[in-house]
Amino acid sequence: MTTTADPASGPAPLEPVVVLGLLNSMAVVIANVETVLASDACADDAEARSLLERALAHARITSDALGHAVRAMPPELAAALDGYWRPDPD
Repeated sequence: MTTTADPASGPAPLEPVVVLGLLNSMAVVIANVETVLASDACADDAEARSLLERALAHARITSDALGHAVRAMPPELAAALDGYWRPDPD
């Protein structure tokens, strides 16, 4: 079984599953970091707050890139996955 994409035939069979799994994981990371930042847990610790804000920024960048990868999938694949996850329109 191959997991690399063949430009002529589109994404490898596992690629969409991996992308969606990573996108889901990034949503969890973002939600957790936002929760900690919104709480009083690091209100008095500027360094901790700075590190969390940097982590959040990088998680959002990764999430955006994965969202673009989902939108670039063939329409029939996107339709099959539509019940599981629907990307935000550009």
